Amino acid sequence: MTLLIVLSAKLAASALSIGSGYRGGMFSSSLFLGCLLGAAFADIAGDLVPRLGEHHTALMLVGMGSVSAAVIGAPLTMVFLVLEGTGDFPMTVAVMVGVIISSTIVRLTFGYSFSTWRFHQRGLSIRSPFDVGWLSDLTVRKLMRSDPNIADAISTVEELRKKYPLGSVRRLFVVENDQFIGSLDISALYDTRQPQTSRLPIVRDMVNAPLAYLLPSQNIRTALARFSDAKIEILPVLRSNDDKKVIGYLTEAYALRRYNQELERRRNADMGVRDLFPISEPPSIKE
Repeated sequence: MTLLIVLSAKLAASALSIGSGYRGGMFSSSLFLGCLLGAAFADIAGDLVPRLGEHHTALMLVGMGSVSAAVIGAPLTMVFLVLEGTGDFPMTVAVMVGVIISSTIVRLTFGYSFSTWRFHQRGLSIRSPFDVGWLSDLTVRKLMRSDPNIADAISTVEELRKKYPLGSVRRLFVVENDQFIGSLDISALYDTRQPQTSRLPIVRDMVNAPLAYLLPSQNIRTALARFSDAKIEILPVLRSNDDKKVIGYLTEAYALRRYNQELERRRNADMGVRDLFPISEPPSIKE
């Protein structure tokens, strides 16, 4: 009874701590909860089957490994932890069985470990270890092209038509005083349905695309989300939020291709197969 009370109290304390936004302590808490659960099970099972009471320590270790594997999502770590701590192979096999069962139940019912779920709560849509770590290394700075097509806001349509024939580029980035104010699809320059006025139309009057852009420090996950939100295939890269000078651009197609190439390369590297997917230079939209 005492163990069940302590187990319930620890579960409530852990839930309140995590729900209140406190970070850390999940690994040690899962170990402690697993030990309490295993000890409580050993006491209850010992009353029903006296022979099980002789394996009190083993049941505690099985509970520790099973609960921790379900919470942390690291089954092999739990198995090796018990093996290193005890040096008892039969006990390690018992822990391995418990870890496999708990991990399988979690995968079939919840889909992923509690630790992965916490990443999802922070907006990191990871599904496996391949999505962790390298996402932050694959930044917009590494992916972008540094030759953006820039148009001054006071340029006339006729001037830009002479400079950019139809089909030569796909999108222009409009700046005013060297600061980004919007983008313009090249087809808009050749739209014959534009209203006729007494003065020559300038580019500033034609900018109607959302003011969406990327920053060099953003990772590929943020970039792909920005593409999805803006519904634009090409986005400019600005120096910073305060200094909106256009320093490059990135296409959604290239970002997706690099993401898939990097994912496959890392998967193959883990299997001992490297350099199967060489990374090429970003394609120019002028081609």
